[in-house]
Amino acid sequence: MPEFVEGQIRYDFPEGFSILRLEDSTYYAKHWQHFAEQNGGAGNKECDCIAFDPKSKTLWLIEVKDYRAAFRTKPSELTVEFAQKCRDAVGCLFAMKLSRLTQDEDKNTIHSLIKAVVVRCVLHVEQGVRSRLFPQIIDPKTLKDLTRNRLRPLDPHALGGDADVLNSRVPWGIAI
Repeated sequence: MPEFVEGQIRYDFPEGFSILRLEDSTYYAKHWQHFAEQNGGAGNKECDCIAFDPKSKTLWLIEVKDYRAAFRTKPSELTVEFAQKCRDAVGCLFAMKLSRLTQDEDKNTIHSLIKAVVVRCVLHVEQGVRSRLFPQIIDPKTLKDLTRNRLRPLDPHALGGDADVLNSRVPWGIAI
């Protein structure tokens, strides 16, 4: 069973899923980041995990934010960053598919991911138990609404929330 671990959060994917972490690919590190920087950008951003479900032909772009220990000061920028990461990740996947510079091990993974016919975006935010002294960084309803609004061109049903919310809406398990 494929799994992905980000910090203290583990994702257990069903059998058959393909998992990719863009920052671990040779193409992303050697070529994609340099491509953005040399063209006046500050570099590209990537989602924490890209998963492909071959049964539903769905490409899942997953971003993980764990604020249980460290607080965020500007929650309004959270969904903007996530939208940029999704945009850059999709661009990188197609560039990897088409580029002659892509290594063979990356090409094999990319060919399965590019068979997707649906893209889904998931912003997983853990905020832990909060009090009046330490309020939530972002209201869960606001997070859900902002995520959907920002990602509408790519995924009109984008998901945002914590493990309790997401576990019933995604086809994999989340363990904290």
